[in-house]
Amino acid sequence: AKVIGLNILFTEPEESTGLKTVRTLKDDFSRLKIANSSDGKAFSSNLIAIEAELDNDKKLSNAIETAGNVVLPFVFTISSDIHGEEVEAPEFVVRSALNAIMPPEGETIYAPFPASDALYPLDEFGNVGSGIGHMNKFPGKFPDGIDRWEGLVVEHGGGVFPSYALAVANKYAGGSAGESVTIDLRPEGGGIKMRGADVPADDNLGMLINYYDPSSRFPVYSFFDVYNDKVSLSVFKGKIVLIGITDIGLGDVSPT
Repeated sequence: AKVIGLNILFTEPEESTGLKTVRTLKDDFSRLKIANSSDGKAFSSNLIAIEAELDNDKKLSNAIETAGNVVLPFVFTISSDIHGEEVEAPEFVVRSALNAIMPPEGETIYAPFPASDALYPLDEFGNVGSGIGHMNKFPGKFPDGIDRWEGLVVEHGGGVFPSYALAVANKYAGGSAGESVTIDLRPEGGGIKMRGADVPADDNLGMLINYYDPSSRFPVYSFFDVYNDKVSLSVFKGKIVLIGITDIGLGDVSPT
């Protein structure tokens, strides 16, 4: 795959009883006098191997880092009362901020939605990902509550950040986090530019969503089939691969 969109937000470490037990045993054993004996070192080595086998968060972090093309999601708390207030954010979030050309005060025609807070992925994942984007929805933008609009940019902490779709598209086009996309908020600036091309957007720096009908949607494969070699990996070559949850009761369902 050229880009992998891991569209699952991991905000808490996995709670594994087995992993906790092994780590407790490992710490207790290290304090014993026999820990430095030949048998003790062999036992300690086994504990380290078992810990690595049970640490699924570390496995996922290693996989994200090895792939080098994984875009991760995060979510904002949208608030109309917050504009430009600086907030502390993880380094991987800061470097994903888009280049912004600010207008003289009061002269912009663009008004991206502002956010007061955000929920980020674990640092263990964010630090090795190749970019992040918000996955907020804005059904309240229209009186009927239909989800038909994508907010391509959200203002947060004095910076502007891309939607998940924009972050994935930017990565596919060859851009890295925080690069290749410019937000020009001057009246004559044109709004969003990606690698020099104008991205059509309205005054809130968003666009209407053109949904695919079922007959022309992109291919969908089950994780089980891919994991068990029932799908040729060649179908993903050079493509954007989105990984998400679709089971009833777990996946997103929105009126469109």
